[in-house]
Amino acid sequence: MPTRAQIKAILRQRISSDDPTNFNSAIWDKVRLGVYYDEDEELVDIIVYETTAYIAGVENRFIPEQVWRNLISKVNPNNTPDEAVDPMLEAALRAELVPEGQEPPAVNRPKIRPTLRSARKQNS
Repeated sequence: MPTRAQIKAILRQRISSDDPTNFNSAIWDKVRLGVYYDEDEELVDIIVYETTAYIAGVENRFIPEQVWRNLISKVNPNNTPDEAVDPMLEAALRAELVPEGQEPPAVNRPKIRPTLRSARKQNS
């Protein structure tokens, strides 16, 4: 089972690669998620879901739909990464084992990884 420290480390890695311009290793976990993800609630939902799903997937588990819906309802752009870790840990602990020989069910997760508006190519 994952620990709070493991989840925080993975979230740190994700945020630092998503938004290296705003990432400050000294205070990264005290800065609101909205600063990193353009105040976009959908982006925050995707990052929180994908990071938690990755953690669960390490142990061949998946996050059932009701669990991840509960998770994204608890985390928004106003939360700090430190505040997001506990709901993510709870969701990871509620992940269900993938039946042997099967892939996890495809829930309504995003089909492509999101791109921050600040990282998108500008149309000239």
